[in-house]
Amino acid sequence: MAQRLTLLIILLITVLLFAQNDEGTQMKYIGMPPETGYFSVEKSGKQVGAAGYSLAISGDGWHFSGWTILFTKMGNEKKVLRQKVDAQLDAAMALVDYEITINDSIKFHSSYSDGSVKISVEFLRQEGEKGDDKNRIVKSKAESVFEKNLSSAPFPLDLNFFPLWVIVSKQVKLWSDNNTQNFDIVIPQMKKISSLIANVGHKDKYKDRTVYNVYFSSPEYSVMAVMDSIGGRLYSLDFQKTGWKVLYSKDCPDTTELFSLAIAEDIKLTIPKSNILCNKMIEEPLKVKYLKANITIDFEGSPRTKSAWQNFDGKYEMGKISGTVEVKVKRYKGSKSWELSQVHDVPQSLAPYLSTTPEVPAHNEVVKKLSEKFSGKTIWEYAENVNRWLADRIRQTPGQSDALIAAAEHKGDPLARARLFAAIMRTRGIPAR
Repeated sequence: MAQRLTLLIILLITVLLFAQNDEGTQMKYIGMPPETGYFSVEKSGKQVGAAGYSLAISGDGWHFSGWTILFTKMGNEKKVLRQKVDAQLDAAMALVDYEITINDSIKFHSSYSDGSVKISVEFLRQEGEKGDDKNRIVKSKAESVFEKNLSSAPFPLDLNFFPLWVIVSKQVKLWSDNNTQNFDIVIPQMKKISSLIANVGHKDKYKDRTVYNVYFSSPEYSVMAVMDSIGGRLYSLDFQKTGWKVLYSKDCPDTTELFSLAIAEDIKLTIPKSNILCNKMIEEPLKVKYLKANITIDFEGSPRTKSAWQNFDGKYEMGKISGTVEVKVKRYKGSKSWELSQVHDVPQSLAPYLSTTPEVPAHNEVVKKLSEKFSGKTIWEYAENVNRWLADRIRQTPGQSDALIAAAEHKGDPLARARLFAAIMRTRGIPAR
């Protein structure tokens, strides 16, 4: 009994020792789990941006990294902001070292050490070496632009970089008797230190979770946040000055349209008015293995041709981009495809993809007769022959999406080809959609 009591006392002392530290905060924050997440940014009901972040334990503190892409207005012009952040934080998630890169052209760096906050800026210019068509980034010398003494490290909260609100939100004591709390923040892009006030509001429900509404205010920000009552997970942000609504997501938002818009925002094509102008038609395009073409594009605006992520080898002058496009086609030969004779006893789960519908008229007499035209030892060979025939024989006819008309009159748009392809495959007993 005495031995058990002694072991229990030793265990209690050990727990107390590990729970203590000089500031009383390190165990509190290091004890939190790492976190990753994404945000979708909306304005007036339309997606205008996306963001992602990762917060992981690193040594005696935290490592934070993240990115944003955002469409915003600068003066009278709409611009695309691409930002990425890499930061080292202390145990309480306050600033140790922070760096944000904007559009591959400017970099802000901020750090806290020995009671002093420092901010520097570095401009990145792109240059090409003689005899080398590829562009390279050349870093200019960083300039120190700000320094201020502070008794404790501030929290980084940069302009338009939404994931940093994750760090600030975790500082709010939701159950505190004091509903108004103050935090020092550093805004490197503005080269300043500011004070952020958090007012904890009422409890609410958000997707079956108990949450708190927290209102953040400062000379720079006016933001309403919705935070999980356990763990401080940030679910949404409403920016009252700009109208942005930022919504949390476990999965990365689809940024395909955003990147397409990013290119469209940079330049406005003025020629050609039709899609593609060729001085020579390509017969049987599916048989092409190599294609080389000279192109010239007229446009208005300032194109990006020297960003770090690009490999632009063409010429740009006086509103024209010209260069050479080369396409090499590697043909898959269907080495892993089933033989056509193996098409039988289709699983019940694939039965819907053998049926006849108004859009996919499988087993129609016209389609059945057409399906008998094609041969192939494997499913892949058969499908390839059908696809080649459709590409070569169905004349492009905008607005004609009917598969039967395409089969009978050999005309239709891409949707008609897709429907006819599926109908032929289903008629042959091969599931298709």
